[in-house]
Amino acid sequence: MSSPWRESLHLLLAPHCVALRRVARGWRPTPAPTVRADVEGGDGHWAPALDALGALLASAPARGADAHVTVSSHFVRYALVPDDALLVTQDDRLRFARQNFVRVHGPDAERWNVRVGGDAGAAIASAVDAALVEALRALLARAGLRACALQPALMAGFNSARAQLPAAGVRLFVVEPGIAVSATWRQGWQRVRSQRLARPLAQELTEAIDRERALDDNADDALICVLPLVPAEATLDADGVRVLPPLWPDAAAGEPATEPDARQAA
Repeated sequence: MSSPWRESLHLLLAPHCVALRRVARGWRPTPAPTVRADVEGGDGHWAPALDALGALLASAPARGADAHVTVSSHFVRYALVPDDALLVTQDDRLRFARQNFVRVHGPDAERWNVRVGGDAGAAIASAVDAALVEALRALLARAGLRACALQPALMAGFNSARAQLPAAGVRLFVVEPGIAVSATWRQGWQRVRSQRLARPLAQELTEAIDRERALDDNADDALICVLPLVPAEATLDADGVRVLPPLWPDAAAGEPATEPDARQAA
């Protein structure tokens, strides 16, 4: 957990860009403008992004701060853990999630760091390459930072936007260049799916939303909310869709003062 009086450092790790935002602690946490850098040679692997994040931290040292890292969905796999009477304990749920990832993605998944959110009901499991987690922790340690939370983009987006989402039900799309992750929430998680986007967001996201509606018979009664990870290049114009402010806005657009909920950390 973060100390209420220690400076907090929020970091974004994505194949297309990395970002850093300081939040001064106290009674009224005050975020500083975001510092962002493009990733050179980002081919989908996490190593170039990690190098870029290291350079960004070196240019803006904050030794002793608490580090909260949002990890792009490009580096995360998601799966639904059902509300099943056979999954009694958290270990049962974690074992189910691990087996599911191996079944779907093959033996490589045996080396992934898997976490399951919550301790009851249907939940979303997230998996990140264990080598990435170890390399990230080592990077934070070299920078003198205290690792407090590592969150997949979907969980970070849901926790940040939760107060704006309808309680009756929502299909949330957390989108970034090259990928869209959708999850349905109706008094618990009901579905999660990742879709690769080959074309610009405004061109392909409408089709991705239509595909999700076709796959879910109950989708029409849930509001669709789109949450960009970073500012989108174009505004989405689609009926029945609410576009939320980006999770990592440009500095001029203002910064959210809330911290991520570590309960959904990966």
